[in-house]
Amino acid sequence: MNPNQKKKLIRWLMSDGNGEYVKAHNTLFTDIQKAMKRGLGIERFYYEQCIDKYEESFKLARIKRTRAQCEEIYRYLNNPKKPQNLGLHDYIDYLGMAKQEGFNMKEKSVLFPRDVARAHDSIKSKRKAKETKELNKKLKVITEKLLPFEIKSKDLRIVIPTCRNDFVEWGKKLHICVGTYDYDKKMAEGKCIIVMVYTNDQPLECCELQKENGKLRIIQLRGEHNQDSPRHEDCRLLVNKFIGRVGATA
Repeated sequence: MNPNQKKKLIRWLMSDGNGEYVKAHNTLFTDIQKAMKRGLGIERFYYEQCIDKYEESFKLARIKRTRAQCEEIYRYLNNPKKPQNLGLHDYIDYLGMAKQEGFNMKEKSVLFPRDVARAHDSIKSKRKAKETKELNKKLKVITEKLLPFEIKSKDLRIVIPTCRNDFVEWGKKLHICVGTYDYDKKMAEGKCIIVMVYTNDQPLECCELQKENGKLRIIQLRGEHNQDSPRHEDCRLLVNKFIGRVGATA
């Protein structure tokens, strides 16, 4: 650094509280150089960087926002007096859902709700309920065809899921991913068949069936924590009997 550059740095550090901020926050020298190059104080430099990121995020989301609008959104989400417990990407997600639900995207109450986290969760919850209702309708068509083929053998029996909640409950009880990895959607779309082997009133092993060359076959059959249960072979035999009964109707 030559003497002239040193003088400029000293003047910069002595203005706008830059020196105090740099000392308190261990600011990177590269950031100091960038701020000086843009003719900005360090706090203003970081603020402008944030707005740059907001502009880029909206651009990636294909949502048109001017820089002034990005600043308004930044101040809204980061107001210390009225903190919004939601980050930028979730806010963008909220805007997308609100638009899809037919909200007036010019209204301030929509763009800047008092509690955007609650507004976000409310729309998401309603969309989830609507999606579940539609999915259950599709599942009903499939399960009604399969219910006549439910089979028992001593204390074991095949159970057909009739709604999304069955998948969720099975996943929780056996600590497996059947309730969280869209197996309900796959079954509703006819891509697979999910059945549960019960012993008495307790789920024992969950099975995924798929068609290969026109025939149903076992893709996976797992018990609690994705392990084989002590009755694994009995479960496999019962599932194979179920496959034999379903045959070409699946």
